[in-house]
Amino acid sequence: MTTTLETPTISKLPPSTHEFADIIHRLEAGGAMLPDTPENLMQIIGLYKAYAVPMDFYWRDLLYIAERVFLNPLPFFKYFIPQAYLDRPNHYAGEQADLRIWRGRASAHPELLEFMAKGEIQSPLPRLFHHLWHDRINMEFAEECMRSMLWHGRDMGMGQFDAYLDSEEYRQNADRAIKAYFKGNPAMLGLYKLFPEMFLEQVRQLSYYSNLGLFWEVMAPVFFEMSDLYDEGKIASVPEAMDFLVNGIFAIAGRPIYHHLYVGDECYEIIPKSKGFMWLYEAALPYVEAVFIGLLPFGAQSHTTLRLGRFRLNKKTSITAFYMPINFPLARLASRRRCWHKTCCTFCPPIWWNIISSTVALKMTDWCS
Repeated sequence: MTTTLETPTISKLPPSTHEFADIIHRLEAGGAMLPDTPENLMQIIGLYKAYAVPMDFYWRDLLYIAERVFLNPLPFFKYFIPQAYLDRPNHYAGEQADLRIWRGRASAHPELLEFMAKGEIQSPLPRLFHHLWHDRINMEFAEECMRSMLWHGRDMGMGQFDAYLDSEEYRQNADRAIKAYFKGNPAMLGLYKLFPEMFLEQVRQLSYYSNLGLFWEVMAPVFFEMSDLYDEGKIASVPEAMDFLVNGIFAIAGRPIYHHLYVGDECYEIIPKSKGFMWLYEAALPYVEAVFIGLLPFGAQSHTTLRLGRFRLNKKTSITAFYMPINFPLARLASRRRCWHKTCCTFCPPIWWNIISSTVALKMTDWCS
């Protein structure tokens, strides 16, 4: 007896009517979140370049604060980077780099130095005047990112860096550093004896200064090189840009994360390099978790009206939305983010303004006002 097998009928799903169906299908196919168009590529590269210049300031100042300013009770000039830190070689740029990602110079970027000298007003006035007039790199944004990582550290469940901050070994290292820093200062040593946990918590925060500084030391040359390759026509599509970004990040995934204090010529290892904390797990992923993913519950594009105290959401996606650390109260978050946007507007390439769509241009004009 012969049995005839019937071919099963395969019913096709109807086309998705979801408003973001095209994005979902593109991501499922291994594509980028943004469509691969010349305009989107220009926006990505332009924003990365505009972000990289202040980032070159951020990482240098974060390390300066963690390594030199430390527990200064009156850190009025912590944003005034000394020349030694402006000249400090980036480990991933210059001829002596550990791994040369950017073909440019290892010291501070020329556009950064020019802005620090003249500011937006294009006048070589005293540095203190530019600072008080807020005609400067907005370092407060970097500190808010650092605090986001500090506050979210317990919730992220990745790496060993945050857990180490509560270890007995860390307490002993921090104790030696605190006593060395305040040597000859009986008043501060007396306060430390009365409130040891308060001082220790401040050192933990400074360890995150160092953590984020070491993270951005890597990202700045990656973004600079992406911009240069785009200008040379060697990055011509969004997938090529994303491939370079991913390859650059994973090339230095094992970069050590540490925290050292310098008192004169003496180095105190609060978090030694020998602990083996790695850049990818202890800095990059926590940064993405605390600063990027922590933002998602609030929608992609947000706008805060400070005077009315409202937080309005817009469903339209924007690549700038991923650069907003999620902190409370909202007024603090919004003011830091708006200052960061204002800083980045200063370094946007001219082509970014010439080609960008009218909708985004209007938004950026509003942010910079």
